[in-house]
Amino acid sequence: MTNVEIQQKAVDTLVTMNTAIKNLRLYPATSAMIVQTVDKLYEAFLEIFANEDSLIFAKSERSLLICGDALPQKDQERLAVTAFLDLMLNFGVRRITFEKGMKKEELTTFVDLMSKKPETIRNKGGLQALAAEGRLEHIILNQKVYVASDHGHQVMAGLDIKDDQIIQYLAAAYPEQDIDLERVRDMAKDANWIMRIFQSGMTQIQQNRGSVDNGLLSEHMVRMLGILDKVADEADQDGISQFIGKSIADLDPDLIRLILRQKIQDLFGGNLYQYIVSQIDDAKYEAVTRQMHLPGDDGPADDSQAGTSTMGATKKTYGRRSQVESSLEEQGGQKEIQARLLDKQVQQILNTGEDAFSDPLMTASLPDVIRQLAVRNDQEQTDALIDKVVNGLFSANPEIRVQAAASLVEIIDDFPVERQPELVRNLSKRLIEWVRREETASRSYKIICHRLKDLAQDDIRRERFDDALPVLDVFNRIHAGGLEKNDTVHALASEIISELTSGDLLNILFEEFNTDAKKKRLEAGRALARLGEVPLNRLLDMLREHNDSNERVRILQLVTDIGQTAVPVIRARIKEDEPWYYLRNLAYLLGRVGSEATVNTLKPLLLHNNNRVRQEALKSVHRIGGNERGPLLLSVLPRIDVSFKINVIEMLGILQFAGAVEPLVKELTDRPLRESPSRADLEEKICTALGHIGAPEAIPALSKVSRSGGFFSVRPYPEKARIAAGKALSAIKRRQAEAKR
Repeated sequence: MTNVEIQQKAVDTLVTMNTAIKNLRLYPATSAMIVQTVDKLYEAFLEIFANEDSLIFAKSERSLLICGDALPQKDQERLAVTAFLDLMLNFGVRRITFEKGMKKEELTTFVDLMSKKPETIRNKGGLQALAAEGRLEHIILNQKVYVASDHGHQVMAGLDIKDDQIIQYLAAAYPEQDIDLERVRDMAKDANWIMRIFQSGMTQIQQNRGSVDNGLLSEHMVRMLGILDKVADEADQDGISQFIGKSIADLDPDLIRLILRQKIQDLFGGNLYQYIVSQIDDAKYEAVTRQMHLPGDDGPADDSQAGTSTMGATKKTYGRRSQVESSLEEQGGQKEIQARLLDKQVQQILNTGEDAFSDPLMTASLPDVIRQLAVRNDQEQTDALIDKVVNGLFSANPEIRVQAAASLVEIIDDFPVERQPELVRNLSKRLIEWVRREETASRSYKIICHRLKDLAQDDIRRERFDDALPVLDVFNRIHAGGLEKNDTVHALASEIISELTSGDLLNILFEEFNTDAKKKRLEAGRALARLGEVPLNRLLDMLREHNDSNERVRILQLVTDIGQTAVPVIRARIKEDEPWYYLRNLAYLLGRVGSEATVNTLKPLLLHNNNRVRQEALKSVHRIGGNERGPLLLSVLPRIDVSFKINVIEMLGILQFAGAVEPLVKELTDRPLRESPSRADLEEKICTALGHIGAPEAIPALSKVSRSGGFFSVRPYPEKARIAAGKALSAIKRRQAEAKR
């Protein structure tokens, strides 16, 4: 393959590798997503090894080399490349060699190691040691390779003049580089570019702190300032010098002192010095001047003393920070440039699609961008950026949702503490909907859930009960199983419900529910209905103890609002020794909150010795029992007295339960020798029920009853039973005739 082909395939491989590494941070190594991604990555390597013996990634400053050659600039800027460079930097790796013969197990181990936190790897001996333990025979780290390059072919070849070269040159990392200042001057017509270059140069110089003497660092910085002064457009010099002045004023006193002692008074039209001094805060100013001329030094005035004198005059002339900022507002300058830079960054983020959340640099910059917008009270753009992040929560791509959630958490945390609840409240409607939909229990998901919980707690304490309902509702539905979620999310919801029912919150709600002092009894009740078993048990205790029927009715209505989740708690309350009126209320509740699946909970109440309890249970069975009503009623029939049996048989007839025909016929024909006073009513109800059911199997028994009134009949059936039997026979035969048509 040609170098270009190798580079392209290598970059494609990095894309897949980064995906595998990111996925491993989110999902178990055994998940289908991870296995498929690693398989795809291994196939990409095999394709390269079909033509090459090895694939080498090496880091040169901020550039990536593929088998000794630098990638083109457009590829250097790709997310996969910059992300991989960051990984190499974080793990202290300058070169990674993948050799032909590499097994998939080696690649899987390597990707797993790269997905760990750098500090975790360092604590275990470093990446190289762990790679050796993992027997990565075909993945070699930091192997020294000497590449011969012909004259003119450099790491930066074909890139013309790059920002990286300029930064290195300005920072004195490579002072021997031959930089065409005229060409740099053309690039410097954009003030934003100069400020970006300055920031990058400062970063590179700062990275050498500790390993390079501060004096030499300050010389490098002043050298950089001198070059920027030469190339900056005159019209932009004042604004740029203000920006640079603020950046230098933020350094530590020792480095500021060393910079101010050098000849910078004439840079940027003579303004840079004044902007540095005027923006140093008072405490730092004292430290700088104390270092430049220590108390008790009686020697002749030297450059240090002269510098101190100049600083004092500058500080006196330009006053405190507020005066300088007022001057800058009048002149435009730095603030105008910073505003343009910020607006440009905002538009870049807003104009990028969902891919923005795959760019670590862009997502990392979001909190800072929003902070700057907040400083200038730009609510419109702040809202637009936050809205974009929230939209990411609803992406079809789970990785984007996870990243968007992480960004939102960081944005909220970066807001002033006193404004964080307001931000969460403004977003709460969409966040609740996201909690309802989201399937991935990421760390950020948990944090946002607890943010919403805090919001609900605050609402309850402020007696804004209705405002708390949407949050309470979504967590209660997850906790109760109304929303299908994985075990982690279900446990999280249960934890939140538990926290909401601890402490003083329940007392606040019950106080209002019992007294209606704030005229918010209904709202407090609705909140209680969404807080799970703890308030429910308390409500059921009140239902048993209250003598006031109005209070009992309110409780019954509230428990009814709780719904099916109340069934297990109510079931546990059904005990023989409970007062009959309490059990009747429990039967009533089961008829409102139960279902066909839970109708058998009513069986003990159907068998209770108090008729009012049994009658309420029978109504509830009819209300919720569905197809389970017939079997349940038939199961209690042999165990109940005649008076209640009449009601149950009537219900079986209304239900037209065919399974009841045989036992009802048996009950009708097996007459006891001594009949109770209600036996006639029972036989009448049986005949009527058989007529409603309409089963032909009942015709012989009904005929016998109907004909039993003759002169020669032995023990004839009561007249009311004979009449009911005749009607039942007519109904059955009519139905048979209709069926034949």
